[in-house]
Formats: sequence, C-alpha cells, structure tokens
Amino acid sequence: MAVRGETGFYHGMLTLDVLTAQSFPSEVGGVKATSIFLTVEGANVRYRYDGGLPTQGSGHLLTIGSAYNLEGPQNVKNFRVIAESGNPVVRFTLEKS
Repeated sequence: MAVRGETGFYHGMLTLDVLTAQSFPSEVGGVKATSIFLTVEGANVRYRYDGGLPTQGSGHLLTIGSAYNLEGPQNVKNFRVIAESGNPVVRFTLEKS
C-alpha cells in the first residue's frame, strides 16, 4: 500500500451492529478531518456519505478486508456505516491536509 499524502491525526475503531448506523468523529481537539482512511474486519458493511442512513440492504457495500479512502470534510461529516450482518469492526484514521 502506498503512503498517502494526508497527515493522520486520530485513530479509532467502531464495532457495528445491524440496528444502528454509526458515524466517525469529524473533528478531534479542534482539528477537522479532511479525509478518512478505513478498513473493514469481520463482516460486510454498508455506508452512505450523502447525509442519508444506510441499512442492511441499502448503501454502498464494503466487504471484509476492504480498505477505503473518503475525501472531503463534508463527506467525512456525513459518513454513516452499518453492519450487513454480525458485528464487524471498522478501524479508521482521520486525516488532515
């Protein structure tokens, strides 16, 4: 994997379920994220970044082992993710320009 041009400033993880769409922090310590890098472990997830909520059957699919880059501060703020099944873990790093 190539090193990205953004600076990572916060790492975290979410354990998801099939009932509630979750979001990442878009700001930590007064620093706003301009992008996010994430990986999926354990089960598939669905996401949206248009301000709507994903469900088990709607939204973009990220499969187990996927790595994903989301660009743009508004997209980071709007990002929501939910488990397609089980309790997957999403690990993420917030990035700044």
